Amino acid sequence: MYVNIWSMLYRTETFCWWAKDGDHEIILSFDMANEEFKRSPLPSDIEDLGGAHRIMRAIVPMNESIALIVYPQKQVEKFFDLWVMKELGVEESWTRLSTIGPLSGIERPLGFWNKGEFILENSFGELVLYDHCSQQIKNLGLQGKRDRLEVVVYMESLVALNSGSES
Repeated sequence: MYVNIWSMLYRTETFCWWAKDGDHEIILSFDMANEEFKRSPLPSDIEDLGGAHRIMRAIVPMNESIALIVYPQKQVEKFFDLWVMKELGVEESWTRLSTIGPLSGIERPLGFWNKGEFILENSFGELVLYDHCSQQIKNLGLQGKRDRLEVVVYMESLVALNSGSES
């Protein structure tokens, strides 16, 4: 089994990775509370997309669900197909929500912002935000090394970082 460590997310005590098991693509998840792995097949009809172009996949958190974004790797104008899985392990729980695009000068998707804006990396390694309603792209003024930008979900905790070092 091949597990892509660059396509990982954490949601509700569960780590999820995009993985390939033989000829089958899956979401491999590990439930931290139950200490068990689960395999969730990807939607069967994503293979119909892209024609002769290489199709990429990314998994990102979206609200309380897991989103799968399917897009072509090497095109100037890209369309991003958005799928959402409501329940891990159930292939029928995948729903195709929408197609975003065409967007020019975009390299890859990174996630979603709190109002549903699409966070992307452009072809210059810059972080940009796409507003689906206005169809506008806003450059956030942050640049990183190309293909190395990440969006990480931060959650506050009541656990003190130095709770074991009282003197």
